[in-house]
Amino acid sequence: MLKKILRYGLIVVITYFIYALIVGVLPYAIPKKVSREFKNNFKITDFYSDTNSNDRIMLLEDFNQAMDERIRAIKSAQEEIIMASHSVTEGKASKYILAALLEASNRGVKIKFILDSKVGGFKKHSLYNAFINNTNVDYYEYSQINLLQPWEFNSAFHDKFLIIDNRLLILGGRNMDDRFYGLSKEVTYDREVLVYNTDLKSNKTVIKDVKNYANTLFNSKDVVKIKGNKKDSPKLKIILEEYNNYFKDKDFNSDDDYYIGKTVETNKITLINNPINNNKKEPLVAYRLQQLAYNAKAEVIVQSPYTIGNKYFKQTFKNVADKVNLKLLTNSLATSPNLPAFSYYYVHRKGLLKTGINIYEYQKNGSIHTKSMLVDDNISIVGSFNLDMRSAYIDTETMLVIDSKPFNKILKEEVNKTFDKSLKVGKNNKYITNDTLVEKKPSLLKIIATYVVSIFSTIFKFLI
Repeated sequence: MLKKILRYGLIVVITYFIYALIVGVLPYAIPKKVSREFKNNFKITDFYSDTNSNDRIMLLEDFNQAMDERIRAIKSAQEEIIMASHSVTEGKASKYILAALLEASNRGVKIKFILDSKVGGFKKHSLYNAFINNTNVDYYEYSQINLLQPWEFNSAFHDKFLIIDNRLLILGGRNMDDRFYGLSKEVTYDREVLVYNTDLKSNKTVIKDVKNYANTLFNSKDVVKIKGNKKDSPKLKIILEEYNNYFKDKDFNSDDDYYIGKTVETNKITLINNPINNNKKEPLVAYRLQQLAYNAKAEVIVQSPYTIGNKYFKQTFKNVADKVNLKLLTNSLATSPNLPAFSYYYVHRKGLLKTGINIYEYQKNGSIHTKSMLVDDNISIVGSFNLDMRSAYIDTETMLVIDSKPFNKILKEEVNKTFDKSLKVGKNNKYITNDTLVEKKPSLLKIIATYVVSIFSTIFKFLI
């Protein structure tokens, strides 16, 4: 009897595995294309303006600055905070940010918080119960697992942004993890922008667009509001005390003069995003980035942790490189922590070089997680989009397209600092020697693991 049960159980498991493979994996091998309707309605001129906008902007590059500006913004909230993140990892950074949010909720500020359900990690956090049981907090999760719908398993929520009333927006690629704030031995360099709306009476601000996008998420059938469980958070008081002690000597002035002094003017800031459905998506962000690159007159600089390109990506690189100077700034094998994604890039790097793209790889401590693009001397693009199939066709993504020569200059100066810490890959697929920079060598184990994993990443590149 037991053998019969085990045999039938094994048949059920194998049958389900085949079913999940057929309907949950294989469809992603044939990516969606941008619709004719979207292409017909697309206008490159929508990203440009000849006059100043209401939105001013600040680059958040430094670890301490990224944390301090978050806390300052949250402390300034009067009515509403909307926060989106891909994941939350237990540690000082997440505790400080979540404690600041809880303090805001305790003074009556309404908070909406959304995470990915599969990799978000919030349920294991010490402040989870304090959040979901707070009457001023609404907590949402994107794409919960449904075993009967395996085609939804791969889709993830990858957005990272913070909205404070109609006044402030922080958007970029940072996860809520100590590595992204310099609070751990292992560090990850990332990039965000802070947008300050100078006219709260006007609706002409990108903050309104991001808020509308967030509300679309909250009202989506693919997003679930999590109910409280009435459990207490025994560590809440201790964490609040730790948070207050850490920031007690900092000045969190947030008046208009502060933000005017810290930000620069923009002509226009435009939100671009992927569809929010939790299955195959039209590559709407990728298409708009492609068209902006095609519009370049002299130079395009792209920064991404790694690059996984299909024929569409490679043809885009070739078309751009044939016209202007195209540079890619990315990790090296020694610095990349993402073996599945980087393994594909590493073994297929020679194919990318044939497109005419100039590749530079980071050689110093830590790794780069930055996602940005510079077009000539006026367009800057910052957000959550990686140069991979997942960001193009599977995940939610948000990017800001910034038409601003002053900001472009600031961002280019920061990007050039990373170029100085990077080696160029020659046409022979080897580093060009540099007297001022020593190549960072990966371990033999990592090299072997990279080639082994690349077998699988090559087969399943459409999911990476």
